[in-house]
Amino acid sequence: MKKSLLALIRCPDCGFGLSLVNASRTDAEIISGSLLCEVCRASFPIEDGLPVILRSDTRSERTRQSFGKQWTLHEQRRFEQQTIYGKKPEEGLQDFRRAFGLADFSSLHDCVILDAGCGSGALTADIGKAAPSATVIGVDFSESARLAHARCRAFPNVHIIQADLSRPPFATRTFDLIWSEGVIHHTPDTHRSFSSLAPLAKPGGKLYIWIYSKKVISPYRMARKLLRKSYLLPQPALYALAWTLALPLHAANKIREALRTTRIRHRLAATAYSFYDVLSPEFMHCHSRHEVTEWFSSHGYAQLRFFSETADIAVCGTKQ
Repeated sequence: MKKSLLALIRCPDCGFGLSLVNASRTDAEIISGSLLCEVCRASFPIEDGLPVILRSDTRSERTRQSFGKQWTLHEQRRFEQQTIYGKKPEEGLQDFRRAFGLADFSSLHDCVILDAGCGSGALTADIGKAAPSATVIGVDFSESARLAHARCRAFPNVHIIQADLSRPPFATRTFDLIWSEGVIHHTPDTHRSFSSLAPLAKPGGKLYIWIYSKKVISPYRMARKLLRKSYLLPQPALYALAWTLALPLHAANKIREALRTTRIRHRLAATAYSFYDVLSPEFMHCHSRHEVTEWFSSHGYAQLRFFSETADIAVCGTKQ
C-alpha cells in the first residue's frame, strides 16, 4: 500500500477517515499494519502491502471464493494465454477510451479513476501505464485482489484494495471516471451495488457499467439456466465441465467462420473461460435497459450513452 492512498480511502462503516497503526514500511510501500477508523474504531489489516477493507458476509463468501479461483486459473494460463474473454490488452484499453469518449489518455492528467471489480488487475495496470499522471484505484472483492496487487505494485500511480463494492471505502464525489465491466450483476443485488458506486463520481464525472441484458439468449446463459446450481460443483468438476461444453460450441463457431456468417475469430480457450464465468458465480442477474436508465436517472446522471457494439447493456452516464 502506498501512503498516498490514505487521502482517498474512508471507513466503509461510517465514512470517516482511516489512520495507520503499527505500520511496517519500505521506502515505497507500507507492507503491514492496520487501518483504524478515527471515529467508529473499526480496524482493517494491511497484508503484504494489500489493504483488506472487508467485513464478514457469509451470503457473499461463495462468490468471493469463486471469482478468486477463476482469476487464479486465468493467471495460471489454464484458460486463455494472452487475452481476457478473447480480448487483447490493447483492445481492453480501446474499450475503456471509447466508453468515456477519450481522444487519448493524455486527457486524463490528474484524474482519479476507479476500476470497480478489477479481477487480476490487467486492465488496471494498463490504464496506469497509459495515463501515468492519473491516479488509478483497482478494487476487487475476491482473493484476485492479491494478484492485482502483485501486478500493479511497481506503478507509483496505481493502488489496489480488497473491498466490497456494495460497501466501497471511499467518500462521495471522489472519482472522475468509474469503470465496472461485467461485475455488479454477479453481486447479490445489482441495483444495490450500482447505488453504492453511483455517488462516488464527482460532478461532471462519468460512470460506465456493462451488465447482462434480459433480452440476450446465449449458449452460456442457457447452460446456466439448465445447470442452476452449477456453482455448487467442486472446482475441478466445474473446470472440466466448462471445457466439455466449450468443445461443441467452438466447433459450431468455426463452421460459422468458414461460412462467413460471423466476423469474430473464436478461440476455444476463450469459449471455455466464458462458460466457467457464468457457471461458477452464485449470483447472476439480467436486467432491462429501462431498469438501468432509471438507476442512472435516480442518482443524478444524464447524457446516457448506450453502446450498440454488444447485445448486452453497456452504458456511460455523466454525473450532474
